[in-house]
Amino acid sequence: MRVRDSIGTLSVATREGLLYLVSIIALAAVYFPAHSFVPTCFDDCLGYIPLMGVPLFSPRYWLVAQTMFRGFSVPIIYSFFGELHQHSAYAVIVFQALVGFLSWIAFAIAVAGLVSGRRTRWLLFMLIASAMFSRGYLAFDDRFLSDSLALSLMLLWLAIVVNPFPLLDFARRRLGRAGLVAFLVLFAVATAMAASARDANVLLLVCCIPLVVLRLWKRELPTSIAVSMIAIIVLIGAMQWRSAAERNGLNMADIIGGVVLPDAERKAFFVARGMPESIASITTPRALAGRTLGQIIDDRQLVIEQIGLLKYVIMRLDPGFARHHARSIWASYLSRHPKYVLGNIAESWAVMFDQWYDGRPSLAAGVSIFEVSKLLWIADWIDVRFLIVISIVLLLATLATVRAGRSDLLLQLGVILALGGSANAVISFHGDCWEVAEMARHAWIGSTFLRLGAAVICFRAVSLLADSIHLLGFARADT
Repeated sequence: MRVRDSIGTLSVATREGLLYLVSIIALAAVYFPAHSFVPTCFDDCLGYIPLMGVPLFSPRYWLVAQTMFRGFSVPIIYSFFGELHQHSAYAVIVFQALVGFLSWIAFAIAVAGLVSGRRTRWLLFMLIASAMFSRGYLAFDDRFLSDSLALSLMLLWLAIVVNPFPLLDFARRRLGRAGLVAFLVLFAVATAMAASARDANVLLLVCCIPLVVLRLWKRELPTSIAVSMIAIIVLIGAMQWRSAAERNGLNMADIIGGVVLPDAERKAFFVARGMPESIASITTPRALAGRTLGQIIDDRQLVIEQIGLLKYVIMRLDPGFARHHARSIWASYLSRHPKYVLGNIAESWAVMFDQWYDGRPSLAAGVSIFEVSKLLWIADWIDVRFLIVISIVLLLATLATVRAGRSDLLLQLGVILALGGSANAVISFHGDCWEVAEMARHAWIGSTFLRLGAAVICFRAVSLLADSIHLLGFARADT
């Protein structure tokens, strides 16, 4: 199968097409029954549902939107389901589950198209598609939160970036030269939707720029298309990053009250860069003194009662600082103090990367389908630390012994996903200072892509090494 081809074009009349159809049906037979389909709303859902039922182009919609602290894509999607009531709530979570399933299938099809060989291609498809069960991430489909759609929109965007040719060729056939413009418009919309679903998604978008560059380098994409795609990613990423800093003033106030003011060194760093005296002079509770970030977030009562109070004091004294200036200072501090960041990673590794999740009550007597589904992705069978180590060892071995490995697009994709996912998880974790469950949720998408990237590296490295050994055996037999 050529790189420009897609598994999606296979006919079910062929054995290979029928195999993929049966595989997709089998995945769906587990995926959908594993959902409770009972809508769940926490405090954060108030950031997504105020616009439900409000016409998109009405003055009221944009008045409400200006006061929201969320990106626009999830509220826009929710608004199409009408006012919040029992039926619309059920429709939302069914929609999230359906989009989640289809996005994993689309991404798996795009990635599997990067390799040749029917067996290898199918195994890769199943490895990627079964990641929909990763540590029970599908539980977010039942919740009025951004997590489900943020991952789904990111996967759909990645499917376009990994293999843009089916969509690009379709646009060209139907619209001629205008098809190129239509493709770029669609790509811009997909980029904006993915970026605004979760602010930290911007990091994953930017990390995938090398994929477009590699396509350009290999002369697979026209220069104008590749350059335009890169420009779209950079432009939308910059706009979303700036918007996030202005919208997430409350999160930044949590950080100021929880980890900046109680520490003399961090407080001096912020004061030297413009933190107002009114905020710097706030007296913080003794309970925060000397505590690490991990110790703070583990104490729910401390977070809710103390940091929760400090947050609103900071926002009342100088909201402009928290919304417009503090985040850049905090980013500067983290970049200049890697020891602090590494210390937080070591202390809160389980929160950032282990994706712990309490099981829901059984749907029937015995173990629920949901609990079974959490065991269906092979990358979750081993500790993530061990998975990372194995992927690094196999990557180095492949690069050292297999010449083709250095230019293999699938191997490069795995590295990009692993690096982008880990950066996403670490930065998302440092984007707030709240209770541990919330901090873990922030890092969940990033840790999912870290696991996915490491699994892809292992798969492709083993495949390339096996092919190399096989060819070496043939060469010795000929001599």
